[in-house]
Amino acid sequence: MEEMANLISNFGFPIVLVIYLFTRFERLFTEVIDSIERLEDLIQEHFRQEKE
Repeated sequence: MEEMANLISNFGFPIVLVIYLFTRFERLFTEVIDSIERLEDLIQEHFRQEKE
């Protein structure tokens, strides 16, 4: 039982930290992906207008 408590105290914080960071970065990555997709659309629209 003491060994189990030791494992939780040693690895509990890093696991919680990693989960927190992954959720934060997931939102950031989603925003970056959305921005890139919007940029792609704007570039395509610009080239379409240039052809006309």
